[in-house]
Amino acid sequence: MDKYTIDEHINRSLNLSIYDGVFASIMASLTSGIFLVGFALHLGATNLEIGFIASLPLFVNVSQLLSVHLLQQKNIKRKNLVIITAGISRTVWFVIILLPGLIFSSSFWALWIFMMLIGLSSLFGSICGPPWLSWMRDLVPLDIRGRYFAKRNRWCGLAVMLSSLIGAKFIDFWKIFAPDNLYYGFLIVFGVGTLFGLISLFPLSLIPDYFESKSESDVPFRELIRIPLRDKNFKRLLIYSMSWSFAINLAAPFFTVYMLEDLKISYTTISLFAIVEATINIVALRMWGRLTDRFGNKPVLSVCGTIGSLTAFMWIFSSPEKYYIIPLIYAVNGFAFSAIGLAANNILLKLSPQKNNVAYLSVFATLTSLAAAIGPLFGGAIGQLFIGKSLTIQLEWLTNNKDSVFSIFKLWHFHFLFLLAGVLRLITTSSLAQVKEVGEAHPREVIRILTNTRSLATMLGMSWFTNYFIEKPISIIKKIGEVFKDKPDKE
Repeated sequence: MDKYTIDEHINRSLNLSIYDGVFASIMASLTSGIFLVGFALHLGATNLEIGFIASLPLFVNVSQLLSVHLLQQKNIKRKNLVIITAGISRTVWFVIILLPGLIFSSSFWALWIFMMLIGLSSLFGSICGPPWLSWMRDLVPLDIRGRYFAKRNRWCGLAVMLSSLIGAKFIDFWKIFAPDNLYYGFLIVFGVGTLFGLISLFPLSLIPDYFESKSESDVPFRELIRIPLRDKNFKRLLIYSMSWSFAINLAAPFFTVYMLEDLKISYTTISLFAIVEATINIVALRMWGRLTDRFGNKPVLSVCGTIGSLTAFMWIFSSPEKYYIIPLIYAVNGFAFSAIGLAANNILLKLSPQKNNVAYLSVFATLTSLAAAIGPLFGGAIGQLFIGKSLTIQLEWLTNNKDSVFSIFKLWHFHFLFLLAGVLRLITTSSLAQVKEVGEAHPREVIRILTNTRSLATMLGMSWFTNYFIEKPISIIKKIGEVFKDKPDKE
């Protein structure tokens, strides 16, 4: 960032936003993912209930439209709205930690109270989202937006990687030494995560809001939320994002369920897989920030959306005896989804005009969240439907009255869901072609960089690696070859 001239105060604010992101990411890591799913399974949740838990925070995102209405009020500041709603959302987790265990001994009631409180926390968190995005859109200069968010995401990814490993190690330790009280092990993890979430509000509160505008207050609320839907190009982006969100969330919550329940993989091992993903994510973000600034966000989304679609198919090649492909899946996901997250956020900010941008962001977040919320519900129903079912493709060889049968391929339980999710992801990625982005390059420009060893290493900041371990050895081999070639044959 020091290569670019940025106002000193804005530069300080950008650094504070990174601190906020790191602490908030630790909370997100310790109160979601394998810990949230594992706690729900411990309480006896079925596949349908897991789907409902995954959908609940997304369904309540419809409340993001409320942030548009609140910001129309002249006495409500954008920064204050973000800090207050984020603070309430995170404080609710203390109630989540204490209430079900203290009042209800039944896991049934604990599970449903847990889900309702998750919904309440998510409600306030969703109201916080669009004003925060609008705030950051105005704060981060356009010409460094890709590189800045790549840098911020790298630090957040590192925080997630370390906190998830420590949390998983703690849960596995608790399972061994206090298996009858695993419930309280999860509550400790949630408590630590909540503390970090509250700490994140301090650096956030120090960031000034230099550019807040109240121009949106002149437009009636109902008319305001219709404005983004009249923008044809934005509507194309919205349709693509809704379809992609559904396709991703159809299977996303059940990868963890599949590993814990069907493959019997430990929390620590799953967190190590996640570390593989986070490490590659951190390394790749440096490159994706440069590529999005250079070629645009759409070509990066097209290429990496295709790669991310293929990883869903890779899950069907795993089994309890052979799940060695899973680290590879996490590695490819780390490479592809680091780009997808960054480019999707950037193209949204780019296609949202400065005037009425909170309305654009709120409508987008609300509708994509609803589409994403439907995904886990369908996924849970499909997972429940295929319990105990399998499809096997076999090769039969008959010789000398001996019948030999070889199993070539087998689909079972969640494999059917993963297969459907991969198909839908590929179909959705193709619809991105309808979206127009100013300055976009052809996807082949991104492919050209990814398939060129020198260019790829330079973008990743690893040109030294190709120089010393690829190009120099090849050069030495060529010189040796030339020596032997020029050496005259003995008579």
